[in-house]
Amino acid sequence: MKSSKLFYDTLKLAEDGDPKAQYDLAIMYEEGLEVEEDMYECLTWMTMSYDNGYPPAKEWLEDYYFDDDERTQGYS
Repeated sequence: MKSSKLFYDTLKLAEDGDPKAQYDLAIMYEEGLEVEEDMYECLTWMTMSYDNGYPPAKEWLEDYYFDDDERTQGYS
């Protein structure tokens, strides 16, 4: 899959430290939107977004790590 301009624009903002862009990039990796699905990259960017104080990232990580769904926890 070839990554799109949207992916590269979001990546640039994320690399520059924008927590919303980091969150958006994580979701792209989680869902395979504009880029190949990659849960390692998803968790990396989501954690950065959380570390930069973005509340939706905190919520997402809590859901991910404390979900009762064994398939989700299998990625950790």
